[in-house]
Amino acid sequence: MRVYIGGLSIFKNRSGIGQLTKRLSETLAKNHPKNQYTFFSFRLWPKPLPEKVIVGPNVNYRFVRFLPGKLYNLLLRLGLAPPIDWLLRSRPDIIFFPNFYRWPVANRKIKTVVAVHDLSFIYYPQFASPRNLKDNLRFVPQAIKKADRILTISESSKRAILSTYPAAKGKVDIVYPAVDPADFYPRSKQATAEVGRKYKLPAKYILFTSTLEPRKNVQGLVKAYEALPADLRDEYGLVLVGGRGWQDEEIVEAIAKAKARGANIVQPGYVKDEDLAAVYSGASLFAFPSFYEGFGMPPLEAMACGVPVICSNNSSLPEAGGDAALYIKAEDTAAITETMQKVLSNPNLAAKLKQKGLAQARKFSWQKSAQQLNTIFEKLV
Repeated sequence: MRVYIGGLSIFKNRSGIGQLTKRLSETLAKNHPKNQYTFFSFRLWPKPLPEKVIVGPNVNYRFVRFLPGKLYNLLLRLGLAPPIDWLLRSRPDIIFFPNFYRWPVANRKIKTVVAVHDLSFIYYPQFASPRNLKDNLRFVPQAIKKADRILTISESSKRAILSTYPAAKGKVDIVYPAVDPADFYPRSKQATAEVGRKYKLPAKYILFTSTLEPRKNVQGLVKAYEALPADLRDEYGLVLVGGRGWQDEEIVEAIAKAKARGANIVQPGYVKDEDLAAVYSGASLFAFPSFYEGFGMPPLEAMACGVPVICSNNSSLPEAGGDAALYIKAEDTAAITETMQKVLSNPNLAAKLKQKGLAQARKFSWQKSAQQLNTIFEKLV
């Protein structure tokens, strides 16, 4: 079976979609050596090709070298984009588009699978950029209509897709994300101390990881942190891991004002993959008060590293956290403060959450998820 996979999201600083695509794909390639997996993207001459982030005897990379990706996206918006199979000069059995959109495909024998991770642009359009909102409202329904199968990452997202898009009926499959226990596990004090020095982290800290954007409720977290009792603020810093996102001006301003008032907030930006588990492991608490998530990988990663977790009780987050997290309403800043204080002040509760979290994280496996995706592919072919 020849599977082509959109590779744009796996290069450079990988967000949640990039990590999901990378993990699923490398597990597929390893567990199904008879299949051929080709990652495709745009890379104009004379730019050097990006790093091959997934390597194997059945893994290839294919780049359109004569057409800039930005120009292709413009042609797509104008309805003039040439079929991607023409540009790649290939006829795979399946093309997997992991990031919401389905590019034109000329050969009808090629089956297509599109991942629609969530419908945040429907439920929280105010948090999307005007361009992304416009594109999502236009291209996601087209993708759902034309794709042979729709992949999503939670029961919550599946329900949302089916209730919003009648064309999705009978075509939606859930493939949960997971955490790799070889990468995410509690690290030693020495390892966490070394990474802490590398990124200049506080000795003790509350952790948040994700893109800094309004949907993640970073401002609410900052306000909740500032409202902690003075002794806890003095003891614990707040570490915000992640790059800047859309509409982050107010977030940046809120962080700056909090720092000016004496808040110990540290922003290391993107953390390298090989350092992330140690950053998790060094945290005393992981806080994730997001307004909406397609699944919620960061809380599960924190659990796998032995960190107590509090998160919102909305969308898919209870699916990810199970009974191993403490839940709060994202809009209730006082509740976020109260729950953080509760965990930080109660070692027995923190220890209980750690043990539950380790067990919860083990329920999700890339092996299982990759097998589910391979079964979807095989049924199509």
